Amino acid sequence: MKRGLSSCHPACFRTFQMKFFLSLRHFLPLVSFILLHLNQSDISMRKPDIIVHLDDDGDDQDLLREAMEQSSSYRLVSFQTSSELFDYLNQHQDFICLIVLDINLPFGDGVQVLEKIRESRDYDHIPVVMLTTGGNSPQVKALQSHNVDVITKPMVFSDLEEIAKNLLAICLRHQQAD
Repeated sequence: MKRGLSSCHPACFRTFQMKFFLSLRHFLPLVSFILLHLNQSDISMRKPDIIVHLDDDGDDQDLLREAMEQSSSYRLVSFQTSSELFDYLNQHQDFICLIVLDINLPFGDGVQVLEKIRESRDYDHIPVVMLTTGGNSPQVKALQSHNVDVITKPMVFSDLEEIAKNLLAICLRHQQAD
């Protein structure tokens, strides 16, 4: 005669189910602890892989995103205002490998944003690259004291692809330094 749960009386099966689920509750704290620990170790081992980009021109954002699509290991996150940028920096500073700022912004220049970045102990270590349409502007001269690279926005997409490669190389150096 075959014995098992399938041949068990319904009341017997309900008793088995109840005992089984009651026994599981003893393991839930352990399972929760293990899952939490695994998630924390994954986060602490994650290398910075986000490039943030502040530019008020949506077309420039799209072009840079398209030029950077050659690398799937980095993610470009673009913003049009400095308040959006700083909100994001405050939440994700450990995962950012590079900040790319446009110098000419309608709400103030990128130099002011850079100074605010450099004043913060939370993200003053993140490399910054400034993009400009004019290589000889007064802001470019002011940036020499801030230890940042200044790149003139190219007129040809292939030049932008080369710039994107250089930006990715900066991220790689930042990852290796951590």
